Amino acid sequence: MSFAVTRLLILQQLVLMIPKGLKETVRTVLFPPREPLAAPVEWLDAPPVRRQERQPLVSVVIPCYNYGRFLDEAIASVRAQTLRDVEIIVVDDGSTDGVTHEVLGTLEETGDVILVRQENQGAPAARNAGLRLATGLYVCCLDADDTMEPTYLEKCVLLMEGNAGVSLAYSWLRVTGSEERIWRSESLDLDRLRYYNHVSISAVFRREAGLSGGGFCAAMREGYEDWEFWLRLGAEGHRGEVIPEPLVNYRRHPAAFMNRARKRHAELFDHIYRRNREVFEDAGVRRTVRSGYRDRPVVDPFANLDDRRQYDQDVPMVVLVLSGDAPPEPAERITRTLGDGASLCLVRAGKAAGSGRSPARADGYTLGHILAADFHGPFIRHLAMTRPVRAVLWLDPGPEPVGWDELSTLAEKPLLGVVTLSGEAQPRGPGLRLVLRPDGSLDGAESLVAALRA
Repeated sequence: MSFAVTRLLILQQLVLMIPKGLKETVRTVLFPPREPLAAPVEWLDAPPVRRQERQPLVSVVIPCYNYGRFLDEAIASVRAQTLRDVEIIVVDDGSTDGVTHEVLGTLEETGDVILVRQENQGAPAARNAGLRLATGLYVCCLDADDTMEPTYLEKCVLLMEGNAGVSLAYSWLRVTGSEERIWRSESLDLDRLRYYNHVSISAVFRREAGLSGGGFCAAMREGYEDWEFWLRLGAEGHRGEVIPEPLVNYRRHPAAFMNRARKRHAELFDHIYRRNREVFEDAGVRRTVRSGYRDRPVVDPFANLDDRRQYDQDVPMVVLVLSGDAPPEPAERITRTLGDGASLCLVRAGKAAGSGRSPARADGYTLGHILAADFHGPFIRHLAMTRPVRAVLWLDPGPEPVGWDELSTLAEKPLLGVVTLSGEAQPRGPGLRLVLRPDGSLDGAESLVAALRA
């Protein structure tokens, strides 16, 4: 084993020995935050790839080996996504237990997922089998014992559709089970990726990027194959960005594969090193990759997302638009006012509030996490076009509410209104006006409820 590998392993082993609650602090000291990336901008008139008729936008590949007791929950979380234009591919990697056979048999009978059966070859080979069958523009590999929050796929796709210079997107993880915490993953950084894996296995990536990289290394069936995959994609110039929200639920339990892989850390890492030696040893290669990043915003970032059939149309929706630093408390009062008659979608426009270290609401949209500021107004218009939006409200919006101009161009506009705090001046513009009183009451709500019932 070379001195370079030994040096990396010593540092990694020291980090592995640190109590979990201190690891992020230690990593912050060892790897101070970089300055925000200022990549050159190259505008695109259209997305690099347009979705074909009946082509799914995302393929979710779920490898399964004796995890039938978790599989239904994983699939249910995919079916509950806000973005419904998804194909589900389950790859049975030679499961042997009865529960898994029963669950897979039911899936085979219903026929609403693509089921692949193969002899046991390990998780990377199972993912590759699903990747070869996938027809979506994007692919997400979800472990059978994990789940995703309803907005996860949509937010990842929005990030990449709005910036074609990004090839993979992912979020923070909510660790559950034998351990409870938020794992704050980071945007792909080749310098850091040599030391530890900070990219989620459930990252959503462009299918052509995964295929061009040859998929996951099937020889690494004992673990860390995702670490090697992201490192290889990164070395090819593919850029990965993180959404600072806990949108994937990672189940930690004694049988979890990562727990077993860590016991063979030195052996598995040596394999990663030998397959990617140039990235580890040549700082010039890493600098060249980073300098080659480009922000490639698309003039119409919703071209692949503007089909109403991609979204649930059953429950009427009210959109509440907040500025970057506005408090979310009025949302709770409006939700109570709406009752079961409509859902409330919270949209935070403008610069994202805070430093991104506090989790945002997983059921809403913090646009600063996924889209450039120029796209915030068009996104609100996109919501009104594709979802059953009955009203759009702005909380103390100022003279130019984000999205107001874009909504004014719609032939069929939703009801537009403002919510002001007691004593605040009432802005001009929208006709519906709601006032939130100090006691929590909401004046003017009768007009909103009446409009929803009409």
